[in-house]
Amino acid sequence: MTNEFLSFDAVKHEELKILVEFHDFCEKYNLCYSLSYGTLIGAVRHKGFIPWDDDIDVVMPRKDYDRFLGLVQSGRFSPWLRVQATEIDGYLPSFAKVINPKISVQTERDRPSVPEWLWIDVFPIDGISDSNLKATIMFYEVKLLDLICIVSRLNFHYPHPISMKILMAIFYPISLVLPIEKWASERLHKLSRKYDIGETKRAGQIGWGFGLREAFPNRYFTDVMDAEFEGHQFKIPTHYDEMLTQLYGDYMTIPPADKQVSHQLTASVNSRTE
Repeated sequence: MTNEFLSFDAVKHEELKILVEFHDFCEKYNLCYSLSYGTLIGAVRHKGFIPWDDDIDVVMPRKDYDRFLGLVQSGRFSPWLRVQATEIDGYLPSFAKVINPKISVQTERDRPSVPEWLWIDVFPIDGISDSNLKATIMFYEVKLLDLICIVSRLNFHYPHPISMKILMAIFYPISLVLPIEKWASERLHKLSRKYDIGETKRAGQIGWGFGLREAFPNRYFTDVMDAEFEGHQFKIPTHYDEMLTQLYGDYMTIPPADKQVSHQLTASVNSRTE
């Protein structure tokens, strides 16, 4: 079988196709979502991808996220896409990926032996404690659990921070003899679901993000509006300016070249399909 490698622009085009399919599904079933992180910056600043970015992120309030996964499990989602999530196939991180199983990818961050497919990330939004102390302690635990639940897939030779490499050196050997990744995943999911949205005054993406900078008033994740992204209309938070400013500061200024980082994907068609 001959592999067809995709250019950087082709990768983004294929990711956009996944996002369009996801958006149409959410519209059909009245599911709330919004573009987030770098994808949201791209929509606001560029009306599309950040020029050097090769990633798409969306967020969903937990009740919509759970409904989405339930609809996927009932067989109502796209026939050409697949969803990876703990609730569906045992995927360990605490968020979901919508993948195209016909496009295999490899990132420098992960070991070459780890199978991956072209994706968009779907992050659930949960309540965050009103106590900054309790929330801070939780986010420190979350950061450690994040690492443990993917430690066996990470490439040690990638330029991770020294602190992360030390933790990898500690936990990777343990993961070879004990199921610590599964334990960390279960603990991470339990922490993420500790507070329902509405039980607290603020909410955010707990399992994989910026810590307390993720905490916003609950309504920021349900007040959405349409915005252009690569010639299509998708949902973004009405309060996008407050959110992006809290997360990134002056997000409208183009960062210097050494901060323009992508996932450095190598993508090919038909190299690993299901």
